[in-house]
Amino acid sequence: MVPAAPAMVTTTKRVRIIAFHGELESTIIQWQRHYMDCDIELLPQRFHSHLCDKHRIDVALSIGRHAVERAKLARRNMLIAGTFSTSTIKTPLTQYDCASSDIYYKLYCGNFELAVLVGMVIASAQLGLTIQIYGKYTEQVFEIATQLHKPLI
Repeated sequence: MVPAAPAMVTTTKRVRIIAFHGELESTIIQWQRHYMDCDIELLPQRFHSHLCDKHRIDVALSIGRHAVERAKLARRNMLIAGTFSTSTIKTPLTQYDCASSDIYYKLYCGNFELAVLVGMVIASAQLGLTIQIYGKYTEQVFEIATQLHKPLI
């Protein structure tokens, strides 16, 4: 019988930066310099100028979830994501612009990138990964994620 290898516990941050194609390269490189063990995943930027219907929202949520799952499989314990440029999520996205309390309607008023970020937050919480979302829409991403997935509260 071969003894099991001792469990490896690491406190080093193994970071994955998840960004959309077309983001500011200088910002991404700056984050990459902050961490010793860091890699980057670029996501497609689809449906950029369109409002999302429910199908596109579900696709976007899945893309966010799959990005987090790939990071977990790569043994990453921290994710950095967000809208590093100002052009990806339509402005303004406020409670007054989306008067409905329906979460899918809030995502519809946002766009594909917003739904991807929401999917990342939900999946990160479910898989036990730390996530930092940057950009002007951080609060809205977390607000929508907690409304879609109550255990995040």
